[in-house]
Amino acid sequence: MSSSERYCINDGVRMLEACPGCGARITSPYARFCGRCGREFRLEARAFEDKARQGGLG
Repeated sequence: MSSSERYCINDGVRMLEACPGCGARITSPYARFCGRCGREFRLEARAFEDKARQGGLG
Protein backbone atom coordinates (compact mmCIF):
# COMPACT_ATOMS: atom_id res chain seq x y z
CA MET A 1 0.00 0.00 0.00
CA SER A 2 1.43 3.38 -0.90
CA SER A 3 -0.01 5.07 2.19
CA SER A 4 1.18 4.51 5.74
CA GLU A 5 -2.44 4.16 6.89
CA ARG A 6 -3.30 0.67 8.16
CA TYR A 7 -6.71 1.35 9.74
CA CYS A 8 -9.70 3.29 8.41
CA ILE A 9 -9.91 6.74 9.99
CA ASN A 10 -13.72 6.57 9.83
CA ASP A 11 -14.53 3.24 11.47
CA GLY A 12 -11.23 1.73 12.64
CA VAL A 13 -11.39 -1.34 10.39
CA ARG A 14 -7.98 -2.76 9.40
CA MET A 15 -7.28 -2.03 5.75
CA LEU A 16 -6.30 -4.79 3.36
CA GLU A 17 -2.88 -4.66 1.69
CA ALA A 18 -3.62 -7.17 -1.06
CA CYS A 19 -6.77 -8.41 -2.76
CA PRO A 20 -7.98 -11.64 -1.11
CA GLY A 21 -9.29 -12.80 -4.48
CA CYS A 22 -6.31 -12.40 -6.80
CA GLY A 23 -3.48 -11.16 -4.57
CA ALA A 24 -3.03 -7.84 -6.38
CA ARG A 25 -1.38 -5.17 -4.23
CA ILE A 26 -3.81 -2.47 -3.09
CA THR A 27 -2.21 0.89 -3.82
CA SER A 28 -4.84 3.22 -2.36
CA PRO A 29 -6.20 3.10 1.19
CA TYR A 30 -9.50 4.36 -0.22
CA ALA A 31 -9.99 1.63 -2.86
CA ARG A 32 -13.36 -0.09 -2.67
CA PHE A 33 -12.75 -2.59 -5.47
CA CYS A 34 -9.76 -4.49 -6.85
CA GLY A 35 -8.38 -2.95 -10.04
CA ARG A 36 -7.43 -6.40 -11.36
CA CYS A 37 -10.39 -8.68 -10.55
CA GLY A 38 -13.12 -6.26 -9.39
CA ARG A 39 -13.67 -7.83 -5.97
CA GLU A 40 -15.26 -5.52 -3.36
CA PHE A 41 -13.03 -4.99 -0.31
CA ARG A 42 -15.41 -3.56 2.29
CA LEU A 43 -16.88 -6.88 3.38
CA GLU A 44 -13.48 -8.58 3.35
CA ALA A 45 -12.03 -6.03 5.78
CA ARG A 46 -15.01 -6.35 8.11
CA ALA A 47 -14.67 -10.16 8.22
CA PHE A 48 -10.95 -9.81 8.99
CA GLU A 49 -11.63 -7.40 11.84
CA ASP A 50 -14.39 -9.59 13.28
CA LYS A 51 -12.05 -12.59 13.31
CA ALA A 52 -9.32 -10.54 15.03
CA ARG A 53 -11.74 -9.43 17.75
CA GLN A 54 -12.66 -13.05 18.43
CA GLY A 55 -8.99 -13.94 18.91
CA GLY A 56 -8.71 -15.93 15.70
CA LEU A 57 -5.64 -14.08 14.40
CA GLY A 58 -2.11 -13.89 15.65
